[in-house]
Amino acid sequence: MDVSRSSSPGRINVPDGKLTDFRRAVDAKAGEKIVFSWQVWPDKATCDAAEAKMHEDKRFEISGDIPFDAKRLIYGSFQPICTMGRELSSFRGD
Repeated sequence: MDVSRSSSPGRINVPDGKLTDFRRAVDAKAGEKIVFSWQVWPDKATCDAAEAKMHEDKRFEISGDIPFDAKRLIYGSFQPICTMGRELSSFRGD
């Protein structure tokens, strides 16, 4: 895969909000940890090609129990509105 950056930090500070928050978004139960993960790809074509390869790769097949409730997984692709501090390749969704 040609991912430029990948990060999966564990919970450090995930406060309860007054109207909404991460815990409510995923219906987290008492004692459950929130994990927020992201990857930065050089462009959409590279991301799409890597995803296609992962779907074909037997090593990515799930067998047995997984350590989270996949029904509460939230995912998506985003194009940066603003970047600061580091030069990043544009991820264009068009």
